[in-house]
Amino acid sequence: MILDAGARTCAETGLRLLPVEGDRMFRVAPTRYNAISAPARTGTEPRHQWGRFDSPGLTLYAAQTPETAYAEVLSPFKRPLGADDPLAADARAIGMSRDDFLEVIADEWAASSFMGVGAVPASWRHDRGMCVIHAEPGGWWIDVDHPDTISSLEVAMEALLVEEGVTTLTTAVLEGENRRITTTVGELLRRVELDDGTRARGLQFHSKHGGAWCRAVWLPGPGDGWSADLTALSPDRILVSDEALARACERFRIRAF
Repeated sequence: MILDAGARTCAETGLRLLPVEGDRMFRVAPTRYNAISAPARTGTEPRHQWGRFDSPGLTLYAAQTPETAYAEVLSPFKRPLGADDPLAADARAIGMSRDDFLEVIADEWAASSFMGVGAVPASWRHDRGMCVIHAEPGGWWIDVDHPDTISSLEVAMEALLVEEGVTTLTTAVLEGENRRITTTVGELLRRVELDDGTRARGLQFHSKHGGAWCRAVWLPGPGDGWSADLTALSPDRILVSDEALARACERFRIRAF
């Protein structure tokens, strides 16, 4: 449960609400895009390709700390537990150690080629920056992990949960990979009206990798007449010497070049 002195439970929906108090968030994103931007979801794309709480529209993800922001985007580079090393045979074939082989290919392979091999190529860092995003005070985040919210969602989504073989809604389900469930949560909560007549600004939830919270923040589309009330500083370069990056890599047992 996320504790907050200003938190309350919505009398109309039963959802647990956290006040937006103007704190800052961290996000790792490609520098070729605006720091406050997200892919548009129309509802026609396969949902297994969506982010955890994506919904039709634009959803921006950010984290409480730089380390958690790194963890959220570095997880695809981890080697699967129990899997054979996909690079060991290639390294042996040319008489090199795995580390030496990684040094050679680190500047040549695209990031997609490194997924699941336990290393992050330099090109990944060069193409991205660490963005600091500030939310203007006012409004609410919905605390997805709170028991009140879970109870409300369980009632609202009962038919879908039963269809998906879920007998009780838990944080394990909310942190799981069933995108039909998690994106439905995002879609449902995005459009719900709260007891003060407003809609929430996004969701707050625990990172499934542990540590700090993350947020799914709703952004207006090109034709919308509202603002997300976010501001962003210019992204900082991601350096190998970054302590938060080093901690995230150490915990994932991966190497950044």
